[in-house]
Amino acid sequence: LAEARQYALLVSRLNLKLVGDAQNSGDQETAERLTIETLRHLEIAEAPPIRVFNTVLQRPIIENSSPLAHTADLSLREALAWREVTGDQSLNSWLHLNLARAEMRIGNVTEAENQLQAALLTSVGIRPEGSPIDLRFECDIFFAESMLERGEILQARHHLDLATEQMQHYSDSWGLRTYAAAKGILALEEG
Repeated sequence: LAEARQYALLVSRLNLKLVGDAQNSGDQETAERLTIETLRHLEIAEAPPIRVFNTVLQRPIIENSSPLAHTADLSLREALAWREVTGDQSLNSWLHLNLARAEMRIGNVTEAENQLQAALLTSVGIRPEGSPIDLRFECDIFFAESMLERGEILQARHHLDLATEQMQHYSDSWGLRTYAAAKGILALEEG
């Protein structure tokens, strides 16, 4: 009915629900196809930037676990650009953190570090439930995990040591479990 009446915004919202269903069922190809189709419809309808942003944001989520790391990287950069158009900067630290993850998957450590710094800078004053220290802890854990995957034990230890210094200010149980797992893997690697 929404398609027949050409309600582009309603169709886009319905399609994003279908994208979520496809992702939950493991059908990444359908999720990707629906996302691209929705973007085309929004472009034709000259939709508000926030609707385009919400749709663009689906692509890096879809590609997060796929071998298409470059697609995730480009999609996150496009999402950041759309976020600037909307004027809403509230998700920028999250976008930069995920962009750092994509850069690490590609193997671009320098750009990943730049994105982590950008995540820290954009988090100030935006996270009322947390603090920049929380994000710093999460960034160090993320970097330690990435370095362990690459076999760079000294760098992993360095980032875990930085995280250890900030543990007293951190209370999220998921982050603490991630920290404990990374410490365990480091201990195994060091023998």
